[in-house]
Parts: sequence; structure tokens; C-alpha cells
Amino acid sequence: MDFYRHFEKARPDAPLSNWFEAHHPSAYAAALEASARDGAWAVEADDALRPSEREMRENSRSRSAILHVLRRRDGASRTADLERGAYAARGWSAPPRAPDPPATTFEYEAVGASASAGRTDDGENGGRTASKEKKAKKEKKRGSKWAEA
Repeated sequence: MDFYRHFEKARPDAPLSNWFEAHHPSAYAAALEASARDGAWAVEADDALRPSEREMRENSRSRSAILHVLRRRDGASRTADLERGAYAARGWSAPPRAPDPPATTFEYEAVGASASAGRTDDGENGGRTASKEKKAKKEKKRGSKWAEA
């Protein structure tokens, strides 16, 4: 929720937008232009999707499922930008600045590299081998029920 609140797209029908546009139209236009000019982006949420009646009949565990979809909109103004503009227009001290957006560093090559990063030279998964060794050591310590047979 914190991420969404900081990067939420300014809705034209929001009370802040309506008030700002009605009382300070030039400052409102400047706030919208500034965020679009900086190459900023905003996050817009779709309506929450719930499972259909058919899916709930076929899969009872889906009753509690809710799908939230966030979409990135380039060149869109954020609600936080409008708040800063409205505070300045009223002569109030500025609200806290939103944190920088997270870096988008996902690359398909990186996923393939990280999947093979846990492998040892002989091709076995190092984490899985260590887990097996740990389990065998534990059984040896307490004694296996089949050891006497």
C-alpha cells in the first residue's frame, strides 16, 4: 500500500484534483506538466477481480482469491505531485517527498544465470546436496529405525 500511495496516478475525478483545478488552474496545469516533462511514471490500479461462480464450484479454495493488477503509465502525473503543488499554492510547508522508484533491473539473461548459480562444477545443485547431507547426518546421529534390521 505504501508503494501504491507514493506512486499512485492522479485521477482527474479525485477531490484534490477537482479542488486544485477549480481554485488554482495555472498551478494545477504546471504540476501536471512538470511530472510529464520529467519522464515520471505512475501506477494505476484496475478493479479487483474475484473468482467466478463456476470457478468457486470447481475449486472451493478460490473463494478467498482476489487479483489486483497494477499498471505502469508513462508520462502520468502522480497524486503526490499534485499534493506538493496544492500545498505550495496554499502556502503550506511541503509534504514529505516520495522515495525514488525501485530500479527495474529484471533481465531474462539474469534469470537464467541465477538458476545455474547454485550449481556446482559437476552439475549437481549445491543446495539440494547440502540438504541431503544434513538429513543423513541427522539420521545417523539419532539412529535410523532400519539400522537394526
